[in-house]
Amino acid sequence: MVAFLLFGIQIAMGTQLEYAALVLSFTLLAAGTFRAAGGFKSFIGFITFFLAMQHIIFSQWVKVFFLQRPDVIMYVPVSTMTMYNVGMLGLLIGVYILKFLKIGSWGRILPTPDDPEKLLLIAVALVLLSVIRGYIVSRYGIVEQGGLYIGGFVGFWRNLQFVQFMSVAAATAYAIIKSDGKKCFNFLNLTALAVAFGVGIIYGVRNDIVFASLTFVTTCLAYGFRFGVRHYVFLGLLVFLFLRVISPYALYARSEGNVRVGSAEERVTSAISAIGEVILEPNRYRKVDESIETGALPQEKLMTKYYGINNNILERFAVVCWSSSVVYNTNLKGTTGDSRIVHGFQMILPRAIAPDKPAIGTANLLAQQGIGLVNSTDDFTQIVLGFMVDAYNSFGIYCTFLTSILVMIFIGCVMALTFGVDVRKNFLVCGVFWMFGESFSEGTIAQIIVTWTFETVPAVVIMLFLILTANAFTRRSRVATHVYEHDRGAVREIGA
Repeated sequence: MVAFLLFGIQIAMGTQLEYAALVLSFTLLAAGTFRAAGGFKSFIGFITFFLAMQHIIFSQWVKVFFLQRPDVIMYVPVSTMTMYNVGMLGLLIGVYILKFLKIGSWGRILPTPDDPEKLLLIAVALVLLSVIRGYIVSRYGIVEQGGLYIGGFVGFWRNLQFVQFMSVAAATAYAIIKSDGKKCFNFLNLTALAVAFGVGIIYGVRNDIVFASLTFVTTCLAYGFRFGVRHYVFLGLLVFLFLRVISPYALYARSEGNVRVGSAEERVTSAISAIGEVILEPNRYRKVDESIETGALPQEKLMTKYYGINNNILERFAVVCWSSSVVYNTNLKGTTGDSRIVHGFQMILPRAIAPDKPAIGTANLLAQQGIGLVNSTDDFTQIVLGFMVDAYNSFGIYCTFLTSILVMIFIGCVMALTFGVDVRKNFLVCGVFWMFGESFSEGTIAQIIVTWTFETVPAVVIMLFLILTANAFTRRSRVATHVYEHDRGAVREIGA
């Protein structure tokens, strides 16, 4: 019903009939995929919903709110929406293949402990690992000239990002189970949240803060915790701080704030100074309401100004506009082949085997195929585009269809064998929920490959070790009051 309402509004606003019809069909396909995958109780259902909202649906409703036609800034709106429809159809087919394989009944490598004692040991170990990782990457993860260490000892700890969120999930699950659903906070998850906030502030990265907060909320919902007034106030405060302080701070800190230049002590000082400036002089750094005369800008500059205002949060949920420039250039110049796909497989090889393997992902390479997304001299900025348009630019629309099927099957099988796909009372899924969900929605093909291999394997190994260790330390031995002795089929009771 909502999809048809949007269709009617878009037609009334003068939108092309073909474009509005494709938005309607995409929404219906996304809804069908979401339901077939199990809805919000399933990780597969959630990532489908998140992708559909981030790339298409959310932006279309925002354009309605701003009374703007959704098809006027994009280069090739109909071709772009056709590509997304084919991709979503591929995801739907992938989900039905997973249902045929009955992945929900597969045995998992990682069991989910629900005993409070085991959870406590696992949560303590994860929080300690998170603290150690936070200290190492904050103090040693940046060279004084501003570059990032991505290999060696520091690189190993940088790649263990999952512990930062898994610690929040495990500690929150322990708090809820231990209190029989009465409490969701304890010293452990507050410490884990503080570490994530600290790393995010020192690095000027919003995702660490946002994902840690969302992991806490997701775990509470997964374990059936009922929020009270004080919890909603706390969550509201977090949202306010993100919108009014953290988001503008992160954008300012990485450029003018110089939080990634100098020694560790200088960077901490710069971070404190920068966040103080953002709080004390808010209007200097918050330009989210500043209108732009879009008619005065060249077409290529409009690709990151879909709504005609400066708002990086809204633009993050308007990927369809960015994708349109890549689709346009692909239609104009032709496909680019398998170079970025091969790039992804090279990234998962050990450097001892492939010493010249690439160090960063392919999002920048894909953005270079578009118009107005990154400067031609910028080789580092990673733009959100996703695997569907990546496949389209590589080999065309048939590749988008096939890639979407394979991606859904690959992710579903990996998750079913490791963390599980059912979110309910499963802190393991909650711990990777947002980190992996972002990779699915925003990642190129190479990032999908890296996330569910190179990043998943160490996470599974560490969690399996912690679970087995917790099981070993919490085994209970009981002294029997009687010994039963078997003698030629008869049972004789002997007092112990």
